[in-house]
Amino acid sequence: HRNNAQNRQASGLLKLGRDQGKQRQDLLLQWFDKQQHIPNHFNADSNNARLDTRILRSQWQQRWNGIGEWNTRLGFSASQRRERYRDLNSQLGLQRQDETSLSTTLGINSDWERISESHTLILSAQLRPDDYDAEDHFSRIPDSEARRWQASLSVQDSRFLFNQRLLLVPALSYQAHRDHYDVYSVNEAEAPRNGTFNGDFLAPRIGLKIQLSPSFKMFANAARYQRLPAIYELFGDRGVFIGNDELNAETGNNFDVGLQWQDSGRFSLLSLSASYNDIDQAIARVYDARGI
Repeated sequence: HRNNAQNRQASGLLKLGRDQGKQRQDLLLQWFDKQQHIPNHFNADSNNARLDTRILRSQWQQRWNGIGEWNTRLGFSASQRRERYRDLNSQLGLQRQDETSLSTTLGINSDWERISESHTLILSAQLRPDDYDAEDHFSRIPDSEARRWQASLSVQDSRFLFNQRLLLVPALSYQAHRDHYDVYSVNEAEAPRNGTFNGDFLAPRIGLKIQLSPSFKMFANAARYQRLPAIYELFGDRGVFIGNDELNAETGNNFDVGLQWQDSGRFSLLSLSASYNDIDQAIARVYDARGI
């Protein structure tokens, strides 16, 4: 029997949509609540450490079709994640803690699509600010805060060639971000961390599909990507999860190739594919002997 291992979880989801011919609106509202009690390594009866999480998300999209030669989409999103970690008697061996963190993310994005007989052009733009605030309820340290601004632009042009036997899809994305942080730790051995960091990244990708015969297709894709460490992965302190401010952005190259056979017989579809991923500076969780 594991002591203090009970959990309570609840969630709700609401989706609304309205179609008006050439226009459409969609609304999504989501709520999530979890109380997670955390057992310690010695399975102590007196342990009452817990992590409470509440997440609120909203998303709204407006689509317009037939604005001249373009179809377009405009979207707004907002999310808030509030967490409170309590280990009032230092039962997990990470010293006494009672801390609340609040992560807020806003987003605005827009896509423009132009479809013609031989190709489809898609332009996309996104702006996303992220805020992270943490409060120590024992008032041993000042409140921590971190801010990030992210912006991205991308273009994709899908073209049919050789009498539509070849589909070529080149694309290019540009991402830029700016981080500012002023973070404190209850661990007296760690100095306050503050500063500003700017960075950008260019991510090309290409895909192709070849119609080898009426039944056989071959496809292949190659892409380069970057994933920034989330703010909580850099500075978060959730008791059993401690951030690492020395994390670098994860980058990698993805490749895949395959064959597809499609017919109107008994087995109408058969697909065979292989993929390869080459990742540098992979972001991963590392656990100690206590599972922390």
